[in-house]
Amino acid sequence: MNYINIHKQEAVLIISDINMPGMSGLELLKNIKEKYEKPSPVVMMITAYGDENNYRMAMQLGADDFLTKPLDFTSLKVKLSFTCKLIGPASLKHKADEIMVYEVLN
Repeated sequence: MNYINIHKQEAVLIISDINMPGMSGLELLKNIKEKYEKPSPVVMMITAYGDENNYRMAMQLGADDFLTKPLDFTSLKVKLSFTCKLIGPASLKHKADEIMVYEVLN
């Protein structure tokens, strides 16, 4: 959250695990969607638990996508490509080679 607070409106895509120490990914998602100026960044949630409760909660809080571990990297690449097209070149122009990944994928 500190990075996001310091670099407001710079992040266009955040990939976060639901299970993180200190603050859950769901808490992070809620903070981003409530506090970020519109348009907020695209947020993809990742979890090792593919249960319906986590999925439903993430979608209610505004997640743009929901992925389960182990990740299918081919599918992730397609989703990221599609998302970058939706975000558009204007949003990515100043950040062409930088997409913020909040949580390192394990």
